[in-house]
Amino acid sequence: MAIKFDDGTYGPGAEILDWTEYFTMQMDDANPRKILFKNIVGDTYQGRTLTEADTNVIQKNVSSGHKLTIHAIKIKYLATEIRNDEERQFILDFFRNTTVKFTVAGKDNLGVWSMTEWFGPLQILHVPTTAGDNVPFASVGNYQGIKPLNIPIILAELTTYDVTLESLIPTNAALNNDFVRVELCGELNRKA
Repeated sequence: MAIKFDDGTYGPGAEILDWTEYFTMQMDDANPRKILFKNIVGDTYQGRTLTEADTNVIQKNVSSGHKLTIHAIKIKYLATEIRNDEERQFILDFFRNTTVKFTVAGKDNLGVWSMTEWFGPLQILHVPTTAGDNVPFASVGNYQGIKPLNIPIILAELTTYDVTLESLIPTNAALNNDFVRVELCGELNRKA
């Protein structure tokens, strides 16, 4: 078998990059439907200006000369403070009662999942062994789940897409300062 020395991460015709497209949203009990990846760095989203800490989306579609292949979707829940048992239950209720939809403009949904695909059928009951006992694992509401896709989602150049998180019951206002980050993990091919 002949070895091709002009192919690789950087070849004469294209670059192949290990890539993650990400978008971070703040929890908001007043808005049960959140559309992600529609706004770019510098846009106002949920009353704040998006920075690269929130998203790396710089164009409202896949750039010309690019192809994005998504092999997995990660979701991270980031609590901004220590949570008591009742508030942790609110987080778990959010997971159980929220759907994740991947949509390409003008097409049917490419996937609709329950958030339990990432976090399982969660139920946590924590009773401190002594008064004032704080167990860091149980007290800090930071969760991460990854869903490998059986069939990759392939987005050609200029494709407009979004991910929608929709809560089927209202989320509790106690979670409003927390964040959810969705990461589309795969490879980015771009013309050199």
